[in-house]
Amino acid sequence: MLLATIIDTNAFLHVALYGVLGALGLVLAFSVALVGLDRAEDGEAQWLVLTVLGGAACVALLAVGVWAMTQK
Repeated sequence: MLLATIIDTNAFLHVALYGVLGALGLVLAFSVALVGLDRAEDGEAQWLVLTVLGGAACVALLAVGVWAMTQK
């Protein structure tokens, strides 16, 4: 019995690809927020903006993930 007869390999590959890309995006956004937070301790405003943008990106990615799980 072939694996393709049991599992829809095309859909499986799409789920795996989107999962990896979403995880990498979330890690990148969180890293940006942490770097901004670390550098914002010096009192420069542009680093605080970077922290807020990184945090907002994390929240947005999590919201998109929850939305995607509730579809279908």
